[in-house]
Amino acid sequence: CLVGSEMCIRDRENNNNQRNDEDHPPEPVPTPPKQKIATFLFLLWGTLSFLAITLLILPVLIGRMLSYALSWTEMNDFYCLTVGFYVIWATLEACTRLAIKCNDQGFLPLIKEILDHFPRYFKMTAMTACWFIVIPFLIGIWFSRSVTIPIRISPYQTPASWPFHDYAFGVLYLKLWYKTVMIEGVSPSWKAKFERVKSVGVWNINAEYVWMEILWPILKFLLFMLCAPYTIAAGMRTFLLRALGAPLPGYVLQFLQEIYCLWSLNVIMYKVLMWVCKCIGELHRKIRDEKYLVGLRLHNFAASIL
Repeated sequence: CLVGSEMCIRDRENNNNQRNDEDHPPEPVPTPPKQKIATFLFLLWGTLSFLAITLLILPVLIGRMLSYALSWTEMNDFYCLTVGFYVIWATLEACTRLAIKCNDQGFLPLIKEILDHFPRYFKMTAMTACWFIVIPFLIGIWFSRSVTIPIRISPYQTPASWPFHDYAFGVLYLKLWYKTVMIEGVSPSWKAKFERVKSVGVWNINAEYVWMEILWPILKFLLFMLCAPYTIAAGMRTFLLRALGAPLPGYVLQFLQEIYCLWSLNVIMYKVLMWVCKCIGELHRKIRDEKYLVGLRLHNFAASIL
């Protein structure tokens, strides 16, 4: 009887232990600190490698490939990085939009729509290239010829051309000009033009209006500022060489080198003078109109009394 009771007690204890194990599962074994540190360092290394490849190495490689393909000059890595970022951004944006269009319409209807709107896409591409490439490049050349070369280079030296520097300066000055024009009261005509283009939208844009009212006036001004002094300098150099028949003196070379700066200063002074004359004319008209209104009121007052 004692043996049977002991066996019954042991069976009850085993059952109770099994129930306690089922109710309270065993706690997981903690990971050693060395393994955690190694895993963290590996993930950190992978993240930094991915960011370096995505944000530094790949854009720089793309920018160098484009610089070597377009010209033989060696471009700075900063410009390569910027160009690579823009190429990657444009590629991702185009792929995203194409994927959304293909998902909504299908591949064949998308191809048909592209072929139907090809003239519009061609006009938009031409306008974009003119605004983002041609105009900044011309602005950079004008600034380089008017400011940088007369300050840094002597008359007996040949100026070196850095197209990427000129383009970067041109983009900066174009943005500054656009921000200045959009300020209230600076240039109401240009602000109205840009606001009209913004209100219409990209897909409903009027290419003829943009070309004739925005792009062509800017291009005409820049070509005038670049071609006119070059023509004057080339004509004077040819005339002086034929007249003197010897190498030109240093002051003549310096004048010919600084002709872009002198031409720009003359044009800016002329523009400022015209603006001052316009302001004076508006002030004169306002004073005249106020005097006329005052005189008209006095005349009407005297007529009412009589």
